[in-house]
Amino acid sequence: MFASSLSFVISALYLWVRFINNALPQDVKNTLRNASIIANNRVVFNIKGNDHRISCAMDYPRLAMFIKFVGTHKEYDRVNASEVEND
Repeated sequence: MFASSLSFVISALYLWVRFINNALPQDVKNTLRNASIIANNRVVFNIKGNDHRISCAMDYPRLAMFIKFVGTHKEYDRVNASEVEND
């Protein structure tokens, strides 16, 4: 798992997951102003002061979120966030 290899990211990821579990699109944008709502029902979140990024596919009616990418900002720059799939 990504977070287990980078212990300093764990607390930031934990807080983020607690918030996002019950969020709607407007909640996401109002609370996390640096979150980017992009194509294909995806949202890109900056984690730990923009050092890391998470791209998620959101299913708001089911309150479901599918993590498609987790990585550093540099790794994120090499993927298409609206199409990337978690390996």
